[in-house]
Amino acid sequence: MLLAGFFGAWRCVSSAHANSTMSWVPAYEVQACADSLLTSLGTGRTVAQTMDRIALQFWVPVEGTLTLDKRANEADVRRLTALARQNQLQVI
Repeated sequence: MLLAGFFGAWRCVSSAHANSTMSWVPAYEVQACADSLLTSLGTGRTVAQTMDRIALQFWVPVEGTLTLDKRANEADVRRLTALARQNQLQVI
């Protein structure tokens, strides 16, 4: 399933989480991904309600430490984390 703003939607199979669904949120598409998570699937559910986890790709290595990518900010992290909590999504 390809939705605007979602890059790398992936179905993975493991013994702990068979058929779990996750997606990455890149720093350069924060708003589009947030909008996509709230997209109705026409079944009374949103995209976020059909997923298990999202991975925020907002940090980059700089001189041996991780730094927040300049294209994202702390408000983006808080907003997406709150959205994930509302939909029982694990944030990684």
